[in-house]
Amino acid sequence: MNKTGVVKNPLSVIAIFAGVAEISGTGILPFISEDNQKIYIWFLMSFPFTLVLLFFATLNWNHKTLYAPSDYESDESFQENVNGSRAKRDGLASMETVIEEKNQ
Repeated sequence: MNKTGVVKNPLSVIAIFAGVAEISGTGILPFISEDNQKIYIWFLMSFPFTLVLLFFATLNWNHKTLYAPSDYESDESFQENVNGSRAKRDGLASMETVIEEKNQ
């Protein structure tokens, strides 16, 4: 049987962190003075929005960091992603030759 936990990749860590922050923030709110509640409510509203913006910025410019090594089928595909290069595969090489022959 395959044992895997809830936290499989960095995206799960982000989701758990956001959930815990929102739940604990909501639970603490009634115990804060009224003056501080306004500031705290703005924080509770802006925190998830900022987290989503930072997540999509990371996804756009550094998407490799969001995948754990266990997310890949093999060690070779993980190394290809880390190194930023693709190894020549037999299937792709044969497709390239077929395309070149048809274009001539």
